[in-house]
Amino acid sequence: MPIYEYGCNECGRVSSIFFKVIPAETPADQACAHCGSAKVERAPSRVAYVRSTEMRHEAAGDPDAPGYDYWRDPSNVGRWAEKRLEEAGVEMPDRVKEMIGQAREGEVDKILDKRGLD
Repeated sequence: MPIYEYGCNECGRVSSIFFKVIPAETPADQACAHCGSAKVERAPSRVAYVRSTEMRHEAAGDPDAPGYDYWRDPSNVGRWAEKRLEEAGVEMPDRVKEMIGQAREGEVDKILDKRGLD
């Protein structure tokens, strides 16, 4: 599904419009989702940069000396727990492995809701 972004010349905000199919031409009848103005222009879309787990770990740094942003990535909590359990010689329970996997996929809310953790 293509997503087009339009910048509003009235309020200055950007609206994202989803289309079921790629249109041959950019539809001219778009309106701002925020103020309703018809004075919109197609804006360049933002680009996502996808990094591998290895690249994220490299950028995050060592769990023994975490940097300022280390804990902003939920997968680093799991990485730290894995390292500590390994050092202690403790087998990680399957339930914890599952939760770490979900955190790495960005499903932290799902973990807290389903596990009853508050």
